[in-house]
Amino acid sequence: MFQGSANAPKMQHIKLINSSGGVLNGSTSYDVTNYYEAVPSNALERVLWLEADRMRALKVDDENLKNQRDVVKEEVRVTFHEPALRRLPMAGHAASGVSGNWANAHNFLRRFCRPGCRGSERVQAFFKTYYVPNMLCC
Repeated sequence: MFQGSANAPKMQHIKLINSSGGVLNGSTSYDVTNYYEAVPSNALERVLWLEADRMRALKVDDENLKNQRDVVKEEVRVTFHEPALRRLPMAGHAASGVSGNWANAHNFLRRFCRPGCRGSERVQAFFKTYYVPNMLCC
């Protein structure tokens, strides 16, 4: 989500938040990824503009997708595959105790997407369906 958009090139979003005196980060769990930003009130207009640009025209391409896959792979390797951490309760949680119909009823810790199975076109379609503010639900 910080790899660029139509009007904010790669890393510009982070630079603008930080230069405004703000902080931002994100985290991922089994079924939720969240992003947050905290800025002084005088930077609110800038943040809203950045978010609107990102929601309208996030830059999703094969290079950015590979970069993000590699980041997640490294996080999983360090968190779950290092010998001292292998016995963490979370390591087997995703594949146990959930309905077979649940989208996350697989153990993502051992299986990563092979090259080409989720190309940038599919990610763009997912983004346009679920990330943009055009849904009529709540």
